[in-house]
Amino acid sequence: MSTSALDQHREVNAAPGALDAALDAIKQYGVRFVYFQAVTITSRVLGKVVPAEQFARLATRGVMQHRTAMANLQAGRDGVLMAGGVGASEYCAVPDLDTFQVLPWDHSTARVFCSLYEPDHLEENAGVPLATDSRGLLKRLHASFTERTGLEMRTGTEPEMTWEGEGFETTFRPDSSPAYHIEHLERYRAIYQKVIDYASFMGFEMVEGDFEDAGQVELNWMYDHANLTADRLVTYRQICKQVARELGIEASFMPKPGVGYMGNGCHHNWSLWKDGVNVLAEPGRSELHLTDAGRFAVGGVLNHTPGAMLVMGSTVNSYKRFWDAGQFAPSRINWGMDNKTCTMRLSSNGRLEYKLPDASCNPFLTHAVLLAAIDDGLKNQTDPGAPTVGDIMSEVDVAPRVAVVGAGPSGCFTAQQLRKQWPEVEVTVFDRLPTPFGLLRYGVAPDHQGTKNVIRQLSRVFDDRTRFVGNIELGRNLSIEDLRAAFDVVVLATGLSGDRRLGIPGDDLPGIVGSGRFTRCVNDHPAAGDLPTVGRRVVLVGGGNVAMDIIRLLSKQPDEFTGSDLHPDTLGRLRSEGPRRIDVVVRSTPTDAKFDPVMMRELAHLASTEFRLADAGVLATAESSDPRSAALAHVVERESPAAPATTVVFHFGSTPVEVIGTDRAEAVKVRTGVHTTTLACDTVITAIGFESAVNDDLDLTLYRDADPGEDFLAPGLYRTGWLHSSTGALPEMRARARALAARIRRDHAGHHPARPGLVAIPYEVIDRTVDFDGSMRIDEAEVASASPGRIRQKVREVDAMLALARTVPAESVC
Repeated sequence: MSTSALDQHREVNAAPGALDAALDAIKQYGVRFVYFQAVTITSRVLGKVVPAEQFARLATRGVMQHRTAMANLQAGRDGVLMAGGVGASEYCAVPDLDTFQVLPWDHSTARVFCSLYEPDHLEENAGVPLATDSRGLLKRLHASFTERTGLEMRTGTEPEMTWEGEGFETTFRPDSSPAYHIEHLERYRAIYQKVIDYASFMGFEMVEGDFEDAGQVELNWMYDHANLTADRLVTYRQICKQVARELGIEASFMPKPGVGYMGNGCHHNWSLWKDGVNVLAEPGRSELHLTDAGRFAVGGVLNHTPGAMLVMGSTVNSYKRFWDAGQFAPSRINWGMDNKTCTMRLSSNGRLEYKLPDASCNPFLTHAVLLAAIDDGLKNQTDPGAPTVGDIMSEVDVAPRVAVVGAGPSGCFTAQQLRKQWPEVEVTVFDRLPTPFGLLRYGVAPDHQGTKNVIRQLSRVFDDRTRFVGNIELGRNLSIEDLRAAFDVVVLATGLSGDRRLGIPGDDLPGIVGSGRFTRCVNDHPAAGDLPTVGRRVVLVGGGNVAMDIIRLLSKQPDEFTGSDLHPDTLGRLRSEGPRRIDVVVRSTPTDAKFDPVMMRELAHLASTEFRLADAGVLATAESSDPRSAALAHVVERESPAAPATTVVFHFGSTPVEVIGTDRAEAVKVRTGVHTTTLACDTVITAIGFESAVNDDLDLTLYRDADPGEDFLAPGLYRTGWLHSSTGALPEMRARARALAARIRRDHAGHHPARPGLVAIPYEVIDRTVDFDGSMRIDEAEVASASPGRIRQKVREVDAMLALARTVPAESVC
């Protein structure tokens, strides 16, 4: 009958004298408790505590633990524990006696690493090594490698980490570095002394250490067999956590604690040895060089580096370490002779430094992957190519990471043009709402679906390199400074949400409604509130396209909104007390007015509306070739309905001088030439342009005093759309975006990306956001719930939108 790996391990521990060293230490130090510990797939240390008097019995038998512990007892989407489920068999943890150590901070407690096995009662695979035991995996892989090649891998790691707490703050001059400052080491004396003392007690040969960045300390110990180095890295983390508890501070191995500071890497320095000789270097040769075996090994590692990221940088935070200004994390798969910009560096003869792993890695998995890649390179004699010479960071022209704030047409046009002119650029488009397209969705009149169809074109902008991030507001959830720290380029395309005031006496009276608010109301903008009742008489101030929209919306009959996305409830409020008369006050002559002739001519289709001029003479003086005057004549000279539902009177060349009223607007005093007229009203609607809303949380000081024609605000900061110029239809927005994209390309071509992009945004901010797929789920729900005669019924509440966006499609649930 053959014995299993579990049986063999038990026999080793039960052999005469095998327990002596551990039992002697228990007696010498008065140990009362022993941790039987193992390491999970994410490098957490789990296990059981055993009273010292039970150590000898359990050391030859092992302890049982639920197998899902190796996956941190983490449940999947279906609630089932990963790596086996609740009903799975337990594994057996048997101590590796040569790892028995008394804890230096409490001699009553010791710890021992365990190897893990399937239980011996199984019908199949009884007593075989547990497949999810990463520590056991490295041991078996290394033993097989040595048996086949005669080589062993020796490694030393550089575990950077961050300390934070009262009394351990770091101060240094801006644009300088605190690295290597003895002053900072002095401030951290209590930390490094405790760590070095504890590590030395536990068998580490500590060699050196330094202070590297704000809160960042690196302490190194002598290289050794890779298995021992991995064990020691896990132990080192435990030591640091204990020191932090004693000092009342935090110790973190998070790969990227903050933007603008060096990340916490864990470079693996490695070499290959055979019969006590380092095979990476030729004996007696002093210049920097690498043997053929070393080159092949490097070739294997570089060849497998893309896949190795799964374990070398295994968390979302890991990726934040690789793209940050002026830091030392690699950005290209390459190698060099003492070239610190490379992924693999021959730092000295016989030693290669692999810079991919970060401080949170599972060292057993990183060493296993590194060893397997080396083995593959040796087998296939993989050529790594010539070593890289020079600073790869400065030589490679890589497109920047761009944040566009505002997903309206200007923001989307900018993203579109950036990708068109610079395909490699990465763009993240932010918006305060869970849906993109801003003005097209909430500013274009609901009966102008032809204009809204531009959304279809802009939907194609979003892909794997142009992301939409909705439900995040600059100024509230995130500051400009946060974005500029995270992205190489920030483009402000937030538009203007405030209605420009009339600037005359009485313009603050209730009953005055801006066209922006009115349009948002009829488009069911979540923040707009209910549509105000306008009453029977309206004075509309303005003569541009927005004014034409408002005339049309106020005058149309219900059946004329077929094919729109006007909500039935909104239509009910529009028509319940719809205006019988609309006086349109336009400062300019028809020739100089801002309306598009096509928009004016569209009014002629309102069958129930009568159009008149307050002064018929305005057309008599117009040029016959003037398109605006011709369009106006087409409208006012057509045959009027016998019983008009609404009468629209145009007052061209007229200026409002005062809004009259006691508790609300009751009339508008208008000056036309030397004459003054008073127009009675229930509501005044202004359509004279937009400005920043007074309650915006966005800091406007960066561009309030900028040249109106200037899109550049500061290095890496630009503006576009109505924030650049408070006027402009879609063609002008597109042209402006094209010019801005060209400028950004000129300004940043040849610059290496300095910022990590979206990954630098705090998780608690990103966790509340909506991506483009989520916004499309909102769109689909709106279309599906459309009333008869409508193309959609918009969701008005943000919470309801978020609920739809975060609904997981049935086909994606496995």
